[in-house]
Amino acid sequence: MNEGLTAEALELWRGNRRLLAGVSFSAAPGSIVHITGRNGVGKTTLLRVMCGLTRPESGQVLWRGRRIEADAGAFHSELAWLGHREGLRPELTARENLELARRLQGREAGNAAADLEKAGIGHLVDLAVRAFSAGQKRRVALLRVFSSGASLWLLDEPFANLDADGRDWGLARVREHTAAGGVCILSTHLDLDGDDVVKVNLSS
Repeated sequence: MNEGLTAEALELWRGNRRLLAGVSFSAAPGSIVHITGRNGVGKTTLLRVMCGLTRPESGQVLWRGRRIEADAGAFHSELAWLGHREGLRPELTARENLELARRLQGREAGNAAADLEKAGIGHLVDLAVRAFSAGQKRRVALLRVFSSGASLWLLDEPFANLDADGRDWGLARVREHTAAGGVCILSTHLDLDGDDVVKVNLSS
């Protein structure tokens, strides 16, 4: 039994357009699934299916050998998701956003200041995120995932709006997560290589 995540023959249509055509792959603990393909091919849709936000017409998604619908609460307790929107409260500071996210996950507040410093935005710890640039907001949103304690990360273009240093920081954290036995499924236009990377090209 795969203790990670498995997609089996996923099919999904939008009207008369088939977005997912029998997509299958397996991600064991310690692996990265890199979803690629041209814009509009269905990368975001696949990620939404993997986290249970969208139901496929056929096929199934398994986590630790069980359908994700079988115990959705348990599955979502191990999942951290980041889409195109950051999901931040603009009136709250960076520190408050991170502490709120951890409380909602039932976790201790942690050290938001230290996390923000490592992300290169420690000087913004007590500034409301409404004043942040797009790249700074993305770093805070990524920190919500990185500090979540979740085993499975699902990330849709996570490095959008980041400069080179930000992308290097984000990729390093993804590698740390999978090196510790986590699983990361992500779409990105960046090149990812390595024995731990599973390529899923939706354009092929």
